[in-house]
Amino acid sequence: MAKIFDEALQSGSVSIRETAMQCLVEIGRQEYNMLGSYIERICQITRHAARADSSEVGSQGIEFWTTIAEVEIARLEKHG
Repeated sequence: MAKIFDEALQSGSVSIRETAMQCLVEIGRQEYNMLGSYIERICQITRHAARADSSEVGSQGIEFWTTIAEVEIARLEKHG
């Protein structure tokens, strides 16, 4: 999976990079429990997006972590 994101995020098209980041956000929402082994690479990807890419792509990098925070809050509220 990481290879596919790396390829998409190296595209010359902002639209493709933005869509790849949107997919990452949705994966974070739907597959939160499966992210553990990928979290270091995700951090690198989202940090680069937020610091060095277009605002459209960078905002999706930030949205990923916002989504993760929302998932954590929901889990805490559910399980006390």
